[in-house]
Amino acid sequence: MMAMIAWLIARPKVALALAGAVAIVAVVILGGTYLAGREEGARSVTEAIERQDARAEAEADGARRDVRQCADRGGAWDVATGTCK
Repeated sequence: MMAMIAWLIARPKVALALAGAVAIVAVVILGGTYLAGREEGARSVTEAIERQDARAEAEADGARRDVRQCADRGGAWDVATGTCK
């Protein structure tokens, strides 16, 4: 180990190139990790919004069905109370 360190000290250009290569590898690994985490975060937010949209759509369909059934029975839908009269 000491011989390798002495060899690198004796050849500063090689040591600099090796340090540069290590730095590039570190940047690539950290960048990939960052991008993967960012993509996962975006995916989870998108899925949460899609679930919320699906719930809202189901509730709207239910309300639409209630109003339609009220009209079919000859009633009048009271918007203020949300009931059939």
